[in-house]
Amino acid sequence: MGEQTLYLIQAFSESTRGRLLIDAPIRCISERAARAGAERLANTKAGVMALVMRGDMSKGLDHAHTEILYQSGRIPEEITIT
Repeated sequence: MGEQTLYLIQAFSESTRGRLLIDAPIRCISERAARAGAERLANTKAGVMALVMRGDMSKGLDHAHTEILYQSGRIPEEITIT
């Protein structure tokens, strides 16, 4: 399939017990759209990240390089970006 680039927003909501919940990722068409969308969501979510993933997605996400474009609020400790 070859090299691909994905722009994503990953938001996190807070449960009634204060636990962070992972929302469904939002796919964006550009870096600018991912940053802008994440900045807007930062006002209403417990935490939010805008990410870019580059790599051969046919080999799985473990073969993609991920970079954080924007981050705000609380992010679960188990979320690691390599």
